[in-house]
Amino acid sequence: MAVVPFTPQFGDEESRVPYISMKFQSPDVAYKFYLDYAHRSGFNVRKNRISRSRIDKSIIDQEFVCSKEEFR
Repeated sequence: MAVVPFTPQFGDEESRVPYISMKFQSPDVAYKFYLDYAHRSGFNVRKNRISRSRIDKSIIDQEFVCSKEEFR
């Protein structure tokens, strides 16, 4: 699966809709993508669960949820 660079832009709406297993260049790029998507869709997001590599502690998975979802 290709890494998705994110640059906010107008136009091809389908390319700016998230899907399962999307990959990004960095956690910050992913968060910016979801902030943009949420803003266009009428809700806010927050960072939730993070999974880190046991080897080098790098982030391998990050969960973003609606900001109205309750904390666990």
